[in-house]
Amino acid sequence: MPLREGANRKAINANIKELMASGKSKREAIAISMQKAGKSKRKGKKSGAIGSRTADNRKQFMRRKSERMR
Repeated sequence: MPLREGANRKAINANIKELMASGKSKREAIAISMQKAGKSKRKGKKSGAIGSRTADNRKQFMRRKSERMR
């Protein structure tokens, strides 16, 4: 079960189909195909809430916000 070389969509899709046919789960097949293609995994969405900021970043954020309000 050799996988196709290449980082284009066609090669990645072919690798996913081949891995799923061999019994891998969809998530495993995607991860293996993306790794073979040399592409990074998807990154989760970062929280944009003020509460997630550190104290210093919060001060900078509030200062910039007040400057924009002027």
